[in-house]
Amino acid sequence: MFFYLRGWVFLVIFLLGISNSVSGNSQLHNYLVILLDGSGSMQQSDPRFLRRDATNLLVSLLRQGDQVALAEFGDGVREITNGAVILDAQTRVALLKATQKVTSQDKHTDILAACQHALNLISSLPLEVRKSFAPSVILLTDGRDDVQGGRDRTVLIEEKIKELAQLGVVVHTVGFSQGADIVLLRKIADLTGGDMCVINQDVDLLRGFFGLSRVLGRRWSLTEQTVGGGGVKLAIPNWAGRVVACYLPRGRTADRLLTPLPPAQVLIQPHYQVLMFDKVSAASLDLTIPAVGGSVFLDAEGDMVLQALVGKKVPARLPFQLQARIMPARPGDLGQPRFLAQTAVSISLEREGEQGATVRLYDDGQHDDGPARDGVFGGYVLLPHPGMFKYRLVAKAPLSPALLTSGQIEALDPAVAVTPPGFWTANVLAHFARRLTWTVCNRTDVQLIGNFTLFKAGQAVATHPLVLSSGTCKEMMPAAGPLLNTTGPIKGRVLLKGRQEMAWEGDLWVRPLWHLVAGGLAIIILVGLTFVLPRRSPDGQIIVTGEMEGRQLTESIKINALGCAEASGLPEPLGDPGVFKARSGCWRKGVIFTPHPQCQPQFILKVPPRTGKGYLLKGPTTWNCRFSGGTAEYTYRPKRR
Repeated sequence: MFFYLRGWVFLVIFLLGISNSVSGNSQLHNYLVILLDGSGSMQQSDPRFLRRDATNLLVSLLRQGDQVALAEFGDGVREITNGAVILDAQTRVALLKATQKVTSQDKHTDILAACQHALNLISSLPLEVRKSFAPSVILLTDGRDDVQGGRDRTVLIEEKIKELAQLGVVVHTVGFSQGADIVLLRKIADLTGGDMCVINQDVDLLRGFFGLSRVLGRRWSLTEQTVGGGGVKLAIPNWAGRVVACYLPRGRTADRLLTPLPPAQVLIQPHYQVLMFDKVSAASLDLTIPAVGGSVFLDAEGDMVLQALVGKKVPARLPFQLQARIMPARPGDLGQPRFLAQTAVSISLEREGEQGATVRLYDDGQHDDGPARDGVFGGYVLLPHPGMFKYRLVAKAPLSPALLTSGQIEALDPAVAVTPPGFWTANVLAHFARRLTWTVCNRTDVQLIGNFTLFKAGQAVATHPLVLSSGTCKEMMPAAGPLLNTTGPIKGRVLLKGRQEMAWEGDLWVRPLWHLVAGGLAIIILVGLTFVLPRRSPDGQIIVTGEMEGRQLTESIKINALGCAEASGLPEPLGDPGVFKARSGCWRKGVIFTPHPQCQPQFILKVPPRTGKGYLLKGPTTWNCRFSGGTAEYTYRPKRR
């Protein structure tokens, strides 16, 4: 039986550390180191040397241009290939022959030496190569780290694995039998974001290595079936690119897997058959399975996108719905591929300087995610504090490529903004309509559900249901009854579903009725006085006295009712009609004078630094000025009435 194991917390941490955008086809090529256990115990675990066939199957499914290094370990490490081999038609054949060198003869299982070998190969690569070739390691063993002396070297192995992780290496582990050190293998995979397989029977090794080829080839599992002999019809979504069909018969068979569609490439081996299609334009692929039956796997290449369906603003201290969607990068229906049912989606949220929380999302039709297996995952998230939060969204199916997206959201508290009625409106409605109108606005991008309640003297007098879509406002006018028109404070409270404490609270004071009557009469009287009493006008005169270049200066300028100066040809320092050109050293006593906008030119006293701003004449006003060659005093005398 074949098992798949994954430590999800470690996967999330690893992916968050290496990138903020990972897709199914993020890198073109692989740099793969395959490490096979060659200890004597493998004679019992793999008597038919199916690890040779599994390795050949994996290599056959890698892309042209990928680099592969093959070695076995036991008492030490023996290279089967001289370093890494670049895959092409000739090197694939050479690798198939090289796998025949795999043995089961060593007395020990030196896992530390195997890790060191992988580290030596990958660390020697130039940085540019590691950026172009995704470095990966497959470590297969049926036992535990075992060297002469029997000392525990787990800590040393973990240190080597951490060094590989720092280089961006993903280590996939395969435990061949229950005697393998499952705890160590799981730790190795978790530290690097790799997959882990546990193989109980040698025939399942082909299934595990086909799954690892899917991860390395960045393919997606469409279907996996155990079938008897006869025809099967396998669905092909329209986003599928290169399609790979793999048949694992029950035992050896000479009968071939048949299809009416001519494949681009065929691999026929005693324990597996593979058909590869560059493109399947039909909606399904018909296969004829040999009479012995077996297992059929169908994969497809295609770019996938993980999208976070959440707004920029969310409520704090209130559970809110969050959705994520897996969809093809190009337009097309996702369908219901097999990997979708096995995909686990989690979101990690953290604020700077604080430990983040991880929440699982589901596509089962029971977490506000819509229909099950439609690619939309749902769940609820609670942010304990307001502020900016960074999120990382990870999607991973067993033995499938990982998807990752990231962003940030702002948590708001309060999530609503409430505008109470104005003073007059509130009092009139309270006394005469016995109801009040409050405007409640949703500040977030998620739907809010709750109640709006009015309290008077500690007693709830009115409640109105509250349903606010993202960014919308609603007027709440709950009928409050006879208690509302009594004087005193009224409290308005908003309670949202999912939150125990109040989301908002505010007060409004209702005045006695006679206050309204008195206030209304006062307004009427003031408005009437503006029509009855005579309005004041600035007409009068400005008298200028002083001394200029040894002679006495006396001028009079008439100011009309609009505040305009009626003068022309005035001597210095008066300047142009209606304009006082006061020099530096001029200061003012009294109030300012602002001329009427219809004055041409306007009556302006230019006094730095308030040049051109004017002065309002409300009563007797004096400006004293000193300037080069003399002094002047400007005095405004309003006209007596």
